[in-house]
Amino acid sequence: MAKRRYRNNPGLMELAATSDWKFGAALAAACLFGAVVIVPMFFSGSAMLRGLADVFSTLAWLMAFVFGVISLVRFFKQQSDAIGTKSASPSLRVVTAPSPAMPS
Repeated sequence: MAKRRYRNNPGLMELAATSDWKFGAALAAACLFGAVVIVPMFFSGSAMLRGLADVFSTLAWLMAFVFGVISLVRFFKQQSDAIGTKSASPSLRVVTAPSPAMPS
């Protein structure tokens, strides 16, 4: 029987979803650069490969969109977490003194 190999290292999607929003934004920018510059540069030399360039360019735009959405979600989540931690600071909490016990 074949031995199953489990992937120990996380993929780029998982890294973008769990790390800082700037990492996802950098991946989105890299995908945009690839879609606009790299893919057309490699495939524009041949008329037969232009169709393949369109496919890869579309995939790069799609990945840029996905990474961009992930980075926006992480950005807004980190902003809401930062606002939540500021409002829960100990200096803003109301501390009440215990009332003295009533004699019976």
